[in-house]
Amino acid sequence: MAGCDGAHRCVSTLSHPVLGSRINSLILLSLSTQKLAGTPAYVAPEQIQIHPCPTSDQYALAVMVYEWLCGTLSFVGPELLALVSQHVHQPPANLCAQMTGLSLALEDAVLGALAKNPMQRFETVGEFALALAEASHLPPYWRVQ
Repeated sequence: MAGCDGAHRCVSTLSHPVLGSRINSLILLSLSTQKLAGTPAYVAPEQIQIHPCPTSDQYALAVMVYEWLCGTLSFVGPELLALVSQHVHQPPANLCAQMTGLSLALEDAVLGALAKNPMQRFETVGEFALALAEASHLPPYWRVQ
């Protein structure tokens, strides 16, 4: 699995000694005015940290698949700041614990696309879709070419 290349560096500035507090202040300002780019329930950690990259959309798709499979979002919070903090810092609950009978391979595919580090996600959305298809035992005619 991979994510961002050299042209799209995905690093956490929240822990940077100089930039961290400045970025935190900008995020809090943005969150206080509800101007976060993207829908907060589906936004990737690197978007919250102001470093979107090609696999950010894969993360949002994985949140939708997670919700589709178990009926709840991967993260919920009483307020916007709590919600985005979960996206950045907490792993989602295991799907198999919520859905009995769900295969570990399907859970691994979804949780892989929900990796906090974009470099640990699937290289493309097509690879994510193929992993979902294989884990779901879909017939060959459905598979991505």
